[in-house]
Amino acid sequence: MRRMVERGLLEYAPREEAAPACDAFSGELAVGTRDGKFRVFERGGRELWTVELGSAPTGQPLFTDAAVLVSTADGLLLALDRFDGAVLWSTSLRAQVVMPMVEEGGTVYVGTNRDEIFALDLEKGEPRWVYRRSVARYLSVRGGAGVAVEGERVFAGFSDGAVVALAVDDGRILWEVATSAGSARRFRDSDAIPAVRDGTVYATVFNDGVYAFDAATGAIRWRQDAQGAHSLVLFENLLLVGGARQILALDAASGARVWSVPLGTTYVTRPAILRGIAFFAGPRGLRMVDARTGRPLQVFQPGSGFDAPAVAEDDRVFALSNLGVLYELAPVTERSP
Repeated sequence: MRRMVERGLLEYAPREEAAPACDAFSGELAVGTRDGKFRVFERGGRELWTVELGSAPTGQPLFTDAAVLVSTADGLLLALDRFDGAVLWSTSLRAQVVMPMVEEGGTVYVGTNRDEIFALDLEKGEPRWVYRRSVARYLSVRGGAGVAVEGERVFAGFSDGAVVALAVDDGRILWEVATSAGSARRFRDSDAIPAVRDGTVYATVFNDGVYAFDAATGAIRWRQDAQGAHSLVLFENLLLVGGARQILALDAASGARVWSVPLGTTYVTRPAILRGIAFFAGPRGLRMVDARTGRPLQVFQPGSGFDAPAVAEDDRVFALSNLGVLYELAPVTERSP
């Protein structure tokens, strides 16, 4: 564990909302904290560099070959040099990036909390195209557009419940599904990062459930009721769904429920998976669940809870608590006596 931020004397209920990011190749870890500092550590934990962002980071950083991309609460997206943190470029999106970014073929795809998708040149930060929707006027869940890229399509969900496929080259609409059309209920948001596999796109709608779409046409293959669904991750033949009141595992092929874990009145964020264990961060701690069976294993609660999702990489799990303490966890195999 490492304390990253000292709690202020009059600071009430602090929150760390920016998730850490780990580079799969180098093992380097990037961590931004609410005091506006952004740090990169080597695999062994030695700090490589620190920069002052001028504003709290949001979302999750993105490692590229030459840079680390980080977004801030005042609407900036910055590319920082991998070796010393120098600013390579910055661009104002005039909105917050709260979901992970995706880099593909020299283009960075970024979703914002104002229902926008930006396709930016990785080298210069200049927009190649922008897709915008009208921000929902009714009550919605705090979140942003999650983006997935597969082949020639960009998939994203929005606060009005729509799930859209866009062309990677120019952002034109290839198909669009209005999942909550005509619904008078609140919280229509489709905020999860869409998951894509074998020609199927999976997405959540908070007040409606989990959907599976044909990736080429947008035709609905199945829908499973799951009130409060806010995130999902594919694991083997399962969809692990997090959000409010429950954790679910659905069969990816049919949408049938495989197992569930009740959460009461609390919620969890997007899971990280390591060695078949799903790590769900939330205000009541880091919950560890057997991803295949749903068996609850343990809850790590250091006293402040977690708003930022955990990240798993290289047989380690990293989680940043709301008090600004970074934890590195490693699963331990139990030995028979």
